[in-house]
Amino acid sequence: MVSDALPRPVDADPWAGWLRRMALFQLAALAIVTAFILGKGNDDLPYYYFLTQDLPLLAAGGLALFGFARVRHVRGVAGLTRGRAAALAVGAGLLAYAGSWLVLHRYAVSRDEQMADFAAAYLASGHMGQAIPPDLIPLAKAMMPVFTNVYPATGYWVSDYLPGNSAIRAIAMLTGDSWLASPVLLAIGLLALWSAARRIWPERPEAATVALVLAATSTQALVTAMSPFAMTAHLAINALWLACFVRQERRWHWAAAGLTVVAIGLHQVHFHLIFLSGFLIATALRRDWRMLAILLTGAVAGYIVWQIGWRDLIPRLFDPVQAAQATGQVAERAAGEITGRLVRILRQDMLRHLARFVAWQNVLLAPLAAIGIVAAWRTAHPALRGGAISCAIALLVLPEQEHGFGYRYLHGMIGPFCLLAAQGWLALEAKRGRPLPRAALWGSTAFALVVTLPYASWRSMAYAAPYEAAYRAVRAVDADVVLIDTSHQTYISDIVRFDPAAGPSQRPVLADLAYVPADALARLCATRSVVVVTDRDLQRFDLPPFGYAFDKRRPTNARLAEMRRMGCGRPLPRG
Repeated sequence: MVSDALPRPVDADPWAGWLRRMALFQLAALAIVTAFILGKGNDDLPYYYFLTQDLPLLAAGGLALFGFARVRHVRGVAGLTRGRAAALAVGAGLLAYAGSWLVLHRYAVSRDEQMADFAAAYLASGHMGQAIPPDLIPLAKAMMPVFTNVYPATGYWVSDYLPGNSAIRAIAMLTGDSWLASPVLLAIGLLALWSAARRIWPERPEAATVALVLAATSTQALVTAMSPFAMTAHLAINALWLACFVRQERRWHWAAAGLTVVAIGLHQVHFHLIFLSGFLIATALRRDWRMLAILLTGAVAGYIVWQIGWRDLIPRLFDPVQAAQATGQVAERAAGEITGRLVRILRQDMLRHLARFVAWQNVLLAPLAAIGIVAAWRTAHPALRGGAISCAIALLVLPEQEHGFGYRYLHGMIGPFCLLAAQGWLALEAKRGRPLPRAALWGSTAFALVVTLPYASWRSMAYAAPYEAAYRAVRAVDADVVLIDTSHQTYISDIVRFDPAAGPSQRPVLADLAYVPADALARLCATRSVVVVTDRDLQRFDLPPFGYAFDKRRPTNARLAEMRRMGCGRPLPRG
């Protein structure tokens, strides 16, 4: 009788024990990853991200897990009504919209972000490409050096990305503000995720609450929705896909197949196909051949429409001669694409990217998802089993990223990870024999909003600030053309861009000096006022030292020598 009255030891509580073990694991893994990364001595962007953003967040998150393990509150999480779930989703969208002004200053720092709005501008005007000012066609490549197809024969630029995300932003642009697109998509995705969770656990509404709260307090989801990155569209459409997949009627499965066609065309083919792969495997394991055929129909149709149809259509529209010469090279292009993907996969350093993903999530996501992956396999629910397989495949095959808020290549998998975490919550409750403390969930929410989001936002602003300052400075120059030496800084070329809003008469024109043809340089110096921005000029902006673009050195040095010989080019003014 006396022994029964004794309090249970702390380690007997599966909740407390699991969080403690996960906290120790996170801190130990962090020490190992830190030693490994410092030992390599890289000076690339992921290295900078890890040291300035992820390491402090992971250390603080590990300590926070110890604190949440001590929570003894016995009241469990309650289910949310549809209205409250919608209010939470809309609140997250509004927070992201405010952040587009307050955090990112509506400045697209990376080329990926720039291309989303570049294509949105010409799509909103009813065109499939951006007209190059006729007198600047020789400078077309220099003005838009990467991720842009240049068609000088017809005088157009066309984004190298598929158009889905830009089309969504174009619709938002027509309503008055393209930066509304991602916050609205975030709200839609969160509500769709909650709906999917309610279908998976109809008798356990608290599971949907856990999934929704973890997704809505993901700093990666919130900050990415402040930007033009296509990843928020992936998150939203994948969540809508899940909401269709978990329904039993075939019409919803056909709707999921239709969403697959849309998702494949958002910006790159492989992201949704990786998400889809686990669900295809899970469906095959269940031997539901009809559903498998429906899902495969969507995947094949999406690939044909976008990777074959769209990729072939654009050259035929803008350069029929070049397109005719490329006819019959589909197999070669596919082989080249596959080879390129494999090279990037083999070159990747997943340790720091996975650490980045964990750092930018709610601190409870990784511990709960780790339990949920095992529990999901035992439940055999197709959505959970498929999500677990997709997450595993994504961790294995997604390549190294450069720019991004968190590990954006896993962005479309945030929904499945949150569902797996909800399953982990239920599994721990079953093992514990009583509800898990809701105070821990709300405490992790407070930690996300008070620690993770402000710190990550501040460090993101600190990274972007020198690039934004450099861009504002060169854009304010009183000259016809500003030629920029981008050979000393890996990402300084991202400030070189054409502004569709300013139109063909914009002044000054920004151009990457490495891509300026010699004959075009001579004409510019003879007919235009030119400012040249050298590495010495750029040093005043305190840009992060991310190595050097050695492939640009030779043409850039030759152009600079020629300009000195001609007495061409004023330096960048100070002030």
